[in-house]
Amino acid sequence: MFGFFLLILLLVILWPLLKAGWQLWSNVRKVRQFMADPAEYYRRQGQKAQDSYGSGPKPRQKSKKISRDTGEYVAFEEISVSAEQRAADNAKNVTFREESQITDIDWEDVK
Repeated sequence: MFGFFLLILLLVILWPLLKAGWQLWSNVRKVRQFMADPAEYYRRQGQKAQDSYGSGPKPRQKSKKISRDTGEYVAFEEISVSAEQRAADNAKNVTFREESQITDIDWEDVK
């Protein structure tokens, strides 16, 4: 009976404590290594990543969000307007129609 309680004590209480203690010690060790020499720490981390990258699977290639056939080509031509032409247009009292501005939509809460 005592052996059963000892087993329960080890599995339920001591194992999570030991695991948390190990993780804490590991993190403290990493922080100390970083504080001692940050450049060396990053070099070591990069070397670890490079070593594991060579043996692991290749990262997935990201595809383009918008395909090349989406949209259309619009040809345009720049027009240069001289100062005299601009002054003549201003003198003619050119009229224009103002376009209405786009406004935000009104949100409704969905219940």
